[in-house]
Amino acid sequence: MKKILVVCTGNSCRSQMMEAWIRKFAGDKVQVFSAGTKPENVNTKAIHVMKLSGIEISHHKSNLVDEVINMDLDFVITVCDQANENCPYFPTVAKKIHKSFPDPAKAKGTETEILTVYRDVRDSLKEFAMDFVEKELGILVRKEILSWFEIPVLDFNRAMQFYQNVMEIKIQELEFAGIQHGFFEHSYGGVNGAIVKGEGEPSNKGTLLYFNGGEDLNKYLKNVEKQGGEILKEKTLISDDIGYFALFLDTEGNRLGIWSKN
Repeated sequence: MKKILVVCTGNSCRSQMMEAWIRKFAGDKVQVFSAGTKPENVNTKAIHVMKLSGIEISHHKSNLVDEVINMDLDFVITVCDQANENCPYFPTVAKKIHKSFPDPAKAKGTETEILTVYRDVRDSLKEFAMDFVEKELGILVRKEILSWFEIPVLDFNRAMQFYQNVMEIKIQELEFAGIQHGFFEHSYGGVNGAIVKGEGEPSNKGTLLYFNGGEDLNKYLKNVEKQGGEILKEKTLISDDIGYFALFLDTEGNRLGIWSKN
């Protein structure tokens, strides 16, 4: 079983969140610890934003890095520059990985603005943890529920023009198995899809598909009416933790959605 140590200066925020993310994604296949060069109490805002993601770290304790210096480690991950510079020598063959993340404890502004910084750092740590678990430990984390989607259309050229102009992408036309397909140029969240004429009928009451709206879904939503579609629901907050969504009808009568984090 691999042993992983995450280090930052205070072992109060970033390293605590990283410890929790790695444990979530790797499960019982690893042992994960965290420590600090100058440990402090676990940050209450870090506890709060992790709880919003369904992870409880209120029981975590801050540890001094000297307490684990003789542990037989496989990986040592430093998540701030100061910890990397002051990290002591470990008498093991542990692989050292450094990635500096902003210190959310230094955030200023309103309570909402400060919590936004904590959430952003939390999400960045999550992405790094997923990459680490997949690339270094060989454990698959990103398991897509969907692999393919098809949007039925009546007027293929009209539909192709609509999606190319709304989502600002290119669609490759191809006849497959006697059915006209228009393949999207790239995947959305790892899922590929196409508009399809000759199989299925457009509907505003069927399964709801959401496009990835990138940084801000309004970038694409503003194109819907220009291209002959109809906005059913303007950009609406789901929650600070999940993000925003909007709904629209395409030119064929399909009800679809767009999601974005911001």
